[in-house]
Amino acid sequence: MRREVAWLHAELPDLVERGILTPEAAAALRRHYGTPDRSAAASWGQLLLASFGALLVGGGIILILAHNWDQLGRPARAAIAIGVLVAAQALTAFAVVRRSASIAWTEATSGFLVASVGAAIALVGQTYHVGGSFEGLMQAWLWLVVAIPYITGSSLASMLMWALLFVRIFNISWHDAPADPWLLAAAGLPFVVAKVRRDPRSWAAALTAITAAISIFTVGTVFASHGWRELWAVFDVSFLAAVVGAAAWPPDRDAVEQWRRRLLVPAWLGLIAVGTILTFDDMWRTVTIDEPTYTRVPVVEAAVVAVACAAFATIMTVRLARAGRFPAAAASAAAILVVLLHVFSMFDIQVAGWIAFNVWLLAFGVLTVVDGVRSSALGTANLGLLTLAALIAARFFDTDLSFLARGLVFVAFGIGCLAVNVWMMRRSPRSEESTA
Repeated sequence: MRREVAWLHAELPDLVERGILTPEAAAALRRHYGTPDRSAAASWGQLLLASFGALLVGGGIILILAHNWDQLGRPARAAIAIGVLVAAQALTAFAVVRRSASIAWTEATSGFLVASVGAAIALVGQTYHVGGSFEGLMQAWLWLVVAIPYITGSSLASMLMWALLFVRIFNISWHDAPADPWLLAAAGLPFVVAKVRRDPRSWAAALTAITAAISIFTVGTVFASHGWRELWAVFDVSFLAAVVGAAAWPPDRDAVEQWRRRLLVPAWLGLIAVGTILTFDDMWRTVTIDEPTYTRVPVVEAAVVAVACAAFATIMTVRLARAGRFPAAAASAAAILVVLLHVFSMFDIQVAGWIAFNVWLLAFGVLTVVDGVRSSALGTANLGLLTLAALIAARFFDTDLSFLARGLVFVAFGIGCLAVNVWMMRRSPRSEESTA
């Protein structure tokens, strides 16, 4: 609330001067909300400086070691690798025990510890030629650092863990794909949930939630697309719909909790992109089950996660519809829609898939535009216009209309978008105040 309190303090003198508030009422508001808290900004400044300083120190040490690495014997190399890890552990323990109130200490030492674990594994392996692979390094690294966020409370350590999982997933061999990426995601997710509940207004919580969502989305998409080919659409739509439902509930909470709106917009855009792809009839012509691949453990896990997300999204659809959040309810409803349509397609009812998603994308866009206009939210209205633009662009490629007809449609829609934006900007409170 730091920004909101600072804005209120800046507005109070003008409100008193214009006679809207009495001096006594303004003083009462100042006492009630207190002075703007600038400690959060200072803490983040300290965090950035500490992280940048740690990066410079670590990079300098690496360059010095690299210059003299060939002259060092095996014991010296092993001692350096383990010594850096021990130093990182000691600094992290000191930060947790003696400097737990300092964000800079906690975040910088936790990030240093995550990096030191991977460096120690790689250096010891290279020194003694133990062999192994990049996949083995990433697997060991992830399992050793997944508990660090719980011990230190560090958002940076959590984001680094999710980033490592993101990197690892693209280097997995699909002939013997392991099942533990999903176990790692399950192990790291409770910290993210606890973080957004404990500190919902902070940027750290928002970035942690976004990083986790991107990593889980990537894991599911890659596993599904390399296994049962049609499962990627089921997973993507179900997961994104579940994220939209979670970020949009309870109603109006996204106005004060940073992580909700920061996560809601990317999930909405991703859902529009995947939904647009599913409006093409080619995507529904080859929906089959490939028995040799769908029995693999990672593919089965992706299917289970997709079904769980679809069930959660269905529950949120009902709740959001009852609360009057119809655009969010329509977004969440895409999960059950994609599951049912893929079941129909397996029984050769494939035409229903692309027709239903065309209707869904149209309804979703219209509901979002109407909601944005009613609430005077220009961003929401433009999101709806973007949805309709995606639908029109998709139909541009698979219709037999002439270029003249298509061009006229684009021109008309563009004029409509400009008209909606100009009309809403004129209706905004700032425009009304300037006119008055």
